[in-house]
Amino acid sequence: MKFILFVTVLITPSWGISDDLLSEVVSALEDGQKLVDLRPVYVAPEHQIETQKANEESKMKQRNADVFQEASKILAQKHGVEIFDKLEGIDFSALMPHPVAKTETAGRKKREYTFTTPASTQGCITDDGNCQSAKNRNYRSIIGVCNNVENVFLGAANTPVQRVLSKPNYADGLDSIRKAVSGADLPSARQVSNVINGKSPEVFDQNVNHFHMQVGQFMAHDFIFMPSSSGPNGETLDCSTCPTTSNNCAPIPVPADDKYFTPTTAANKKCMRMTRALNAQAGFGARQQLDQNTHFLDLSPVYGSSGCEASSVRSFQGGRLTVLPTLGVEGTTPVTWNLPPTDASDTNCQSKNPFFCFKAGDFRNSLSPGLIPMHVLFIEEHNRIADKLKQARPSASDEELYQAARRILIAMYQNAIYKEYLPKLLGQTLMQEYNLISPTTGNTVYQKTTNPSVSAEFAAAAFRFGHSQARTDFIRASPLNATTKAPVYLGSNIFYTDALYEADTPKQMLSGMLYHTSMSVDTSFSFPIRNQLFETRGSPASGVDLISVNINRGRDVGLHPYVAYRQFAKLPAVNSWDDLVPQMGADRVNILKGVYQDVKDVDLYVGLLMEKPMPGALIGPTGGRIMADQFSKSKFGDRFFYEHAEPNTRSLSKAELDEIRKTSFKGIICRFYGASRVLINQKIFDAFGSFEQCATQPDININQFVQIWP
Repeated sequence: MKFILFVTVLITPSWGISDDLLSEVVSALEDGQKLVDLRPVYVAPEHQIETQKANEESKMKQRNADVFQEASKILAQKHGVEIFDKLEGIDFSALMPHPVAKTETAGRKKREYTFTTPASTQGCITDDGNCQSAKNRNYRSIIGVCNNVENVFLGAANTPVQRVLSKPNYADGLDSIRKAVSGADLPSARQVSNVINGKSPEVFDQNVNHFHMQVGQFMAHDFIFMPSSSGPNGETLDCSTCPTTSNNCAPIPVPADDKYFTPTTAANKKCMRMTRALNAQAGFGARQQLDQNTHFLDLSPVYGSSGCEASSVRSFQGGRLTVLPTLGVEGTTPVTWNLPPTDASDTNCQSKNPFFCFKAGDFRNSLSPGLIPMHVLFIEEHNRIADKLKQARPSASDEELYQAARRILIAMYQNAIYKEYLPKLLGQTLMQEYNLISPTTGNTVYQKTTNPSVSAEFAAAAFRFGHSQARTDFIRASPLNATTKAPVYLGSNIFYTDALYEADTPKQMLSGMLYHTSMSVDTSFSFPIRNQLFETRGSPASGVDLISVNINRGRDVGLHPYVAYRQFAKLPAVNSWDDLVPQMGADRVNILKGVYQDVKDVDLYVGLLMEKPMPGALIGPTGGRIMADQFSKSKFGDRFFYEHAEPNTRSLSKAELDEIRKTSFKGIICRFYGASRVLINQKIFDAFGSFEQCATQPDININQFVQIWP
């Protein structure tokens, strides 16, 4: 696709740089466009799974970003990367085409925004562009705009991630993968994965159940979606060949002595395919990634992060979301259960008719078998709340009921995360240090200067800790922990949904997750996680290693090495391998020495998993502080966070907030099962411990939610 550069802006006097430099900028953009047009495009020869598929808005941003990247290389070759300090903060978008109307960096207004809806989204729900409208004062928008009324795109879908350390680490300062301290290539991510995992047996954490892992994955799908690069016309790239000649590919070399991806398999892999995260830089300098979902904890997997996703899951009747009623037999007993609506057009789906994958607010919903039980759990709770609201307010419209139920459920979800999930993960020290402990009375204060955007370090490293928790299997159990059917094996059920069509499987899998342990947070990973991601049944080695992808993703997005984050984590500086021993132990340090040439080469993801956990936490100080920092920003930078009382915003009243504070994951799960579940874990993420009666779990008094529409 070719673009026409608008060079007439040369006569504009307000650029803040010399005419000579402006002339060079325009020339570099023209030449950059030519280079992009000449790039060879290696299109995937056959269908492949794309879990990070870019939407049209992201693809449009990539087209401009590719030009900026080539132009940046031209300027850097002449002036060095220091030139970008002079260009920083200047909006050069007027020099570029506008396939998407105003971006978050161009033409921003404080009180309203405008955008052009791509043709493919006509007929979908559109958000109100006036941030001062009653709707935007009272309810969060689907795409996240207007959360911050003075910076309307902050935290919205399709906006940049931020960074814990201010600038990315690329070998050329722009987009080339980081090198080792010696100047050589870093060891292959698969080689690192093989070495750090070694021959370790799967180690289970007796204090944490598998549900903790599953909630974490669901949360990741809520506010992390870094889309993958595509070809100039949206094609899927072929990123399976080493070495690559594409700026947007980062294939992972497979060691010759690899035990799983061996030459004897049909796949005969020399490399694992990996497409780089889409570049969305809107100016000169380094590659910049974006988040295609909203950056908020707002149940995007249920409600969507775009108008089309939102409309596709609604029934438009009584405020309810669409479900697929399903009938089966458990033993000799007829059983009915709900699933999300099916999506016969899902090109990632590996199971065939009639076992279609599903439609939800996030199209990755069928990636792992444990995700659909989470989706059904929240869909049913939304519909239950909507029904209660309708009963209490018979005259309310579908839109009023939908928005009110959504608002209540997001508040319940945030309450459960900060009161149940995070304390188990971070421990009390970090919860207190980052002010994450939820008060029992009163309100917290929104901070409009806090940027809630997800950080690259959180998305590409720290919050991927949960992959080490993932077991080989999902146990199916009754509410009393009696085994009901064979386990659902993770490695042969990536984007396969047939097991979920078996009678009552979502509830049985959820029971299995509650009663059975997760794996420990360390560098011992389950076999499917390390070898079988996206594997096709009957074709060994046809998938990839998720841990290799995690390591390589950190390099792709320009994360600094592990040692660079030690100061942020309040740990001593590192000058030698011995300096790591206090946090990791000598045995783990020796493992790292066996694969990295220098202590300053160690990848962030690897280093944070090697650390000993903090007292009362599942994670060490580096990963813990990166995550605590993010959850602090996610809380205090979200105008609609359930505990805040913000002027000119429909915050929860005292009575409403008191009702939300009574809720928990325990109550949501008990209501999901109905009369069939009598007991629930007293601490929902404990694998073993005391139980409580489901009958004692409080529900909200819907009559306290008097004003359901402004």
